[in-house]
Amino acid sequence: MAQTSIITGQYVCIHLTAASVLQRFCAWLLDFMCMVFTWWVGLAILSMVLINNQTLGIIFITLFSILIMSYPLVAEVFFNGQTLGKKIVGIRVMCLDGTTPSLGAYFLRWILLLLDYSLALGLTFIVFTRNSQRIGDLAAGTTVIRTDRDKRAIYPYHFNFANVNYRPVYEQATNLSMKQIQVITRVLSMVHDDSRQQKLLQLAEKTRRVLDISVPPGTIAEVFLINVYNDYHYFMSHPV
Repeated sequence: MAQTSIITGQYVCIHLTAASVLQRFCAWLLDFMCMVFTWWVGLAILSMVLINNQTLGIIFITLFSILIMSYPLVAEVFFNGQTLGKKIVGIRVMCLDGTTPSLGAYFLRWILLLLDYSLALGLTFIVFTRNSQRIGDLAAGTTVIRTDRDKRAIYPYHFNFANVNYRPVYEQATNLSMKQIQVITRVLSMVHDDSRQQKLLQLAEKTRRVLDISVPPGTIAEVFLINVYNDYHYFMSHPV
């Protein structure tokens, strides 16, 4: 199974398991079947409703077809990088820096789907690129990773506040008590399951409020808490 390592701007290393070719194909097949079924049902309904107005029927069918084709884009934008097929298979789209892709990145992936489908180019690039990226991923700076089926999908390589290259971000972390840091440590050390993810989100939000920190949109809760943990110990070991 291909492994992807990304390093955020705060020198936090994250290990990800790239989705396999089979997983991506299964997700695509499920989405394709869903799109075809929806298209045929919609086409039948529109044909019956607009049977007496051929021109209007063509217009509505064309617009409906475009809407169906844009399903992968819309789903990934509104459902955190997942279509129905990706959700079932347990994979999702993520930027190589660990953040949630922007609308532009999602659009770039979608607009290049046709190129990826042609001549098996997408399959070739997924197999031979380091981060298992198709052409759309390479252009958008994204990849597809395993999520719920890989309980080790994302974890800190090590708590690296002692690294000489470490750059602290949140000086406010020093306002936390040792007990609060211990809570963060316990949650980060939990077994990777659905409850852990929920606790990470809740703890990250609470920590932001307590420290009155503004973080960039799309920042992963786990990465934020690792930064806070490292910054706390960095400033404790490097008193001003």
